[in-house]
Parts: sequence; structure tokens; C-alpha cells
Amino acid sequence: MNRKTFPIESYFLYFPDKLLDLGQEMLDAGKVSHKVENIDGLHIFQIKDDLDLEVEILLRRKTVHSCTCECQTFLDSQTCQHIVASIKLLLKKREEQRDQTKRKKSEAPKNVGLKHLLSEISDQELRTFVMHFGRSSPEFSLALRTQFADRVVTADNHLKYYQLIRKYAILMGMRSVNITKAKKFARYTDDLLLKSDDLLSTGDFREAFHVLYGLLYYFNSRSLADFDRVLRETLLSIYRRLDLFFRKDFAPALRHELLNLLWKLTEEDYRLHDSTQNLYHIVYTYGNSEYRKNCLLSLKERTKDGTVDITSLVCYLHLLLSDNKNKNQVRDLFHQRRYRLDELTAMLQTTLDLNHHDLVFTRATELYENPYSPEVRRVAFRFLIKALADSNQQISWYSRYFLDDGRKEIYLEAKERFPQKWKTVINDLILQLSNQKANDLLAFVYTSEGKEQNLLQLVQQSESIDFILQHSSPLYPAHKAELTQMIERELLRYLESHVGFHSISFVENVFQTLYRTGMTDIAENCRTVIIKRFGDRMFLGKSLKSL
Repeated sequence: MNRKTFPIESYFLYFPDKLLDLGQEMLDAGKVSHKVENIDGLHIFQIKDDLDLEVEILLRRKTVHSCTCECQTFLDSQTCQHIVASIKLLLKKREEQRDQTKRKKSEAPKNVGLKHLLSEISDQELRTFVMHFGRSSPEFSLALRTQFADRVVTADNHLKYYQLIRKYAILMGMRSVNITKAKKFARYTDDLLLKSDDLLSTGDFREAFHVLYGLLYYFNSRSLADFDRVLRETLLSIYRRLDLFFRKDFAPALRHELLNLLWKLTEEDYRLHDSTQNLYHIVYTYGNSEYRKNCLLSLKERTKDGTVDITSLVCYLHLLLSDNKNKNQVRDLFHQRRYRLDELTAMLQTTLDLNHHDLVFTRATELYENPYSPEVRRVAFRFLIKALADSNQQISWYSRYFLDDGRKEIYLEAKERFPQKWKTVINDLILQLSNQKANDLLAFVYTSEGKEQNLLQLVQQSESIDFILQHSSPLYPAHKAELTQMIERELLRYLESHVGFHSISFVENVFQTLYRTGMTDIAENCRTVIIKRFGDRMFLGKSLKSL
């Protein structure tokens, strides 16, 4: 198949003038018809000339990737007038579709649509309507002010969103909260969070923070016991967004100002606002108000550079690990941080440094068995190994992690770390992998352990040519005959049930893999067999001969 690639709109640059004229004459005479339209980018055309011919064009993203024709001219010169005529027909149909779309858009509207109506109203008429409707509808007025509050600078600019939120709460009657009110209020606060995201994306960091600060200020003016779980989720969303302002260095002056605003909230009732969870709940759990005050003052001192020092808080918590109540609080803290890998690692390391090996083992086991992500499981595994002193238990965890996640580097690490003891678990690993039908991992184990006959038997049982190619290198050249037989078998089986461009591409990839891995003699034998068996498939034979 011709692989010349060119933009379809500029096709005339890639064909001789004579063929362009012949193609236009053929199109004008009605000798070209579109037989198959856009199957995965493939277009097939029927040509009624002296002979009935087919033209195939592969078109993706306005680019012709390949084009073929059955005529002798194409076979001799890789181009012909039939391809030109087909491209012209394809462009003609695309132009007709565009014209049809334009005609539909130009039709008069069937009803009074908002977009059409706004185009007919003057700015003054719209302003007058908004002013009158805003006076009669407090909800509309508040929604309008909230949407465009960033356009106005007030005397207490950092409090303007708090004032808007408070007015909305009064309008809704939030003195008594029920599930319906909570959900409606949550939708309003979600809209504000999206507004903060939009401001952040445009670089208006100060205004984005003022939105978050207004939300925090309102929530902190109420007892959290007043709010439904729905609003607690909204509060957590605010803390997650604050992470940007703690961790990103937008501008030193702005960071200082933002942190000062946050500490104003902290100083009111000893509340520490963190990016993922409301940690003041945990601080309140310990001791008297003097302890809470000292803890927060120390944290404030440690965060002068603009970073919330979560590890410091964990260290304070560990000072009070003398009863089960405190241990449960630390467990909750680990659970809340399970999706923050850096903080999770810092807490586990702090716990380990304080020689709480049992606690590390317990928490790491929970994280391993209920991971938020593969990276969390990887971190949990590493701390499990650090917390265990018994090498037999370590080997057991290495084996389990390899079976659970299939990380080949874990197998090699364990084999190198426990060269003698690891041999005792290999047979058990092979049995479990066989039961799980994890053939890729099983082949890896056979290769690592030099079990050549077991690997050959596993490959022979496979009906996947990809699997055979992937694991053939360790068997070559000692088992060249068996590999040749298996690859021939799978290629013939595939070609019996597949035809067309995709089948040729698949076979080409197989042969390229054989040549790339140095199995040239197997490739030559298979090519001879395929050409002999499928000699009537012209493009397949031509492709194989060109390799």
C-alpha cells in the first residue's frame, strides 16, 4: 500500500497536471462512486472505467495516510488518475456537507431563544431590566452580585464574599438547618469555589483567596455541629484548594498577606486550617486550652515560610500516645492523609523514628490492604519492611506484594536480599501464579530462575503470538525449531481469519520484532511459508517481500 502522506486539501501539489485533468474528466463523467464511507478513516471508491476498479484511501485528521488502486498505472508508478478522481469526490462531498450545515444555521429561529433575544436588546435596555428585576427579586440580585463581585473593590475587600454568603444564608433562613437547605447552600458555595478556580486560572490569586477566606470566615462564625454532612464536604473542598496558597510561591508579599488573614481566624478560637482536613478537631482532643494554645503558637512559629508543618503536629500527637483515645486520633489522621503521599510518608517516618514500630506496622498494613493508589501501596510496603525485624516475615511480605501488584523489581530485590531463603518460596510462588493464570509473571519467574523447559512448555501452551514473541529470547537459538513452528502456527491462524490493511500491519509488526531481536532465520522461514500459502493476496505478498 502506498504510504505517502499529504494534506487532502493540498492534494493537487502531489499529482501531475495530466492526472489531475484525467481525474476531473472521470469525475464529471460520473464514473466514480463512494462505496464505503469512513470506517476507521478508510474510504473505498468504485471506479467504472474500462475495468471495474476499487480505490482505497485512508484519511485521518484531514491527512491522507495511504491510497491504493488496482489499476496497472498505480502498480507501475504508485499514482493514477483514479486516486485523483476519488479524492476530488471526497472533497466535493465534504464541501456539500459544510454548505448544508451553514444553511441550517442561517434559518430563522423557531422560538424566542435567549441567545437570539440578547442579540436584539440594547445595553441600556438590558441594564434597565436588571435594575428593576434586581429590586423585586433578592435572589437574582444576590446571584448577580456574587457573579461579578470581583469587578468591585470594597473598603474591606477580603470580607466582601463573607458578607454575600451571610446575606444568602439569611435569605434562606439558615438559623435552622435541614437537609434541603444544606444541599441548596452547598450548591451556592460550590459555585463560589468554581469562581475561585476561574480567578486562579486567570492569575488573580488575591481575589481567588478572598473567595476562600469569605467561605472560611462564615463557616467559622457558626458551630460545625449546625451543619449537615453535605456542608462538611464543602468545607473539606475549601481546605484542599488552600493547598495552592500554602505550597505555591505566587509572590512573597501575597503569601505573607494570605497567611496573616488565616492566622486571624486561628487566633480567634485556636483553629488550625489545613489543606485536607480541619485539624483543630484533633488538637481540641488533647489536654486543656493552654496545651492547644502552645501547640498552635509553636506551629505558627514553624510556618513563617508559608508551609503548614504537618509533621510537627504529628510529633506533638506522639507525645500523648499513652492511651487508646489518642492512638485512635492518630489512626484517623493517617486515614485522612491516605491520598497525600508526601504527608503520609512524613508521618510514617516520624512514627518510625519515635520507635513506634507496632503502630507503623498496623497503619501500614491498613494502607496496604485498602490503598488509595498504587503509590500509596508502594509506600506502605516499604514501611512494613522497615517495621519488621524478622526476615521470614519480610520474605512473606515480599512474596505477597509481588503476587498482588506484579512488580518484577520486587522479585529481583528479594532474590538479591535473601539469596538462600528466597529459594524456599519459589515453588509456592510458581504454584500460586499458575492458579491465577498470571502467565506473564510466571514466564518472568521461569526466566529469572533459568527454568528453560518450564518456560518452553508455557510458551507452547499459549495461543497469543504477542506472548510468544515477548518470551522467545531466552529460548533462542536452543529451541529455534519449536519457536519457528509456534510462530508459523499463530501467523497462519491469524491470516486465515483476517484480511485487509490492519492484517498486513499486524504481520509487519511481527516480522519487525523478529528482525529486531535477532531471530532473522525464523523470520525468513515464516515469510516463505506465508507467501506460499497466501500467494493470491497481492498486497500482503508485496509487503512481506519489501521487508
